[in-house]
Amino acid sequence: MGPISFCIGIEIELLVELKSPLPGRDPRNRRPPDYNDVFSALQKWLSRSNIEAVVRTDENMLLDYTQWVIQGDYSLYPKKNCYGIELASRVLFSDEEWQREVETVWSVLKRRFEIKSDESCGTHVHISIKTGGDNECKPAMYNLDQLRKVSKSVVIYEDAVTELVPESRKSCSYCTSNICVPNTMLNDKYQLWKDHADGGIFSWIEGFSDETTMVVNMSPLSRDAPEKQEAPGFGGRYVSWNFTSLHKQGTIEFRRAPKSTSEDDTGMWVLFAMGFIAFGIRGESPEHHRWAPASLPELQRATKFGGKEMCLSEASTEILSVLYST
Repeated sequence: MGPISFCIGIEIELLVELKSPLPGRDPRNRRPPDYNDVFSALQKWLSRSNIEAVVRTDENMLLDYTQWVIQGDYSLYPKKNCYGIELASRVLFSDEEWQREVETVWSVLKRRFEIKSDESCGTHVHISIKTGGDNECKPAMYNLDQLRKVSKSVVIYEDAVTELVPESRKSCSYCTSNICVPNTMLNDKYQLWKDHADGGIFSWIEGFSDETTMVVNMSPLSRDAPEKQEAPGFGGRYVSWNFTSLHKQGTIEFRRAPKSTSEDDTGMWVLFAMGFIAFGIRGESPEHHRWAPASLPELQRATKFGGKEMCLSEASTEILSVLYST
């Protein structure tokens, strides 16, 4: 069995302040530039560094993610003279030089802006399996067996993931732990497993017969959700490991990573998400985990195993290890 390769999508939520006036702007104009002006300027700055981007001005605008996407984010609360931006990557590939492209993007951001991101910001990572050769690479759907394995890893390791992320992401309503969404079947079965050594949660997952059943149970919507609609704090896509993106993009999205203020921050959480999913697909869960959640050191060993399955470079392995030492 050869190395596993992934397609990667990154969403970086940012609060930024311009370091200098926008080019061509009348210096006598003391009103701050509007969002469209800032977005257009960022698009041009990225293009000069060979990063093609599109400004998304309408949420109904169709995207193919062959370019980076610049858009606003209603969940951010910028202070005076700051702008709330979501920067979404094009589809990147784990077996190519994706980190260099992320470094280039951050170089542009840090040259043009003061990064003011706070705890309202996060980093989201979409992962799908890559198929095809170098000239025909494209995302592929996870098969049901792979989704079952990743789902079991979510159950086993989610307490450790909660321990790993900073305080601001432990209880953030936009990325609630899958197992902690209240009044759901997943939460009920998890508590039975954790409190009473009831291994039925794993046979329950094994019984998922199709992707839709997998999604509604692993990204569960609380029975308490207002009008039975997705809302922060009530699950659906607003969970740590978002399975609902399987329907639209064929990805599993990790939403619990904190703000990024550098290329190292972004790269570290991309490596974590890939390592976790690679382990879920290729790793064997130790039998004793059927009766207890995994510890943080065990999570580290799992993502390190996943890194080996991807044939991560020594430098990338070192970056991943830094995550567990902070």
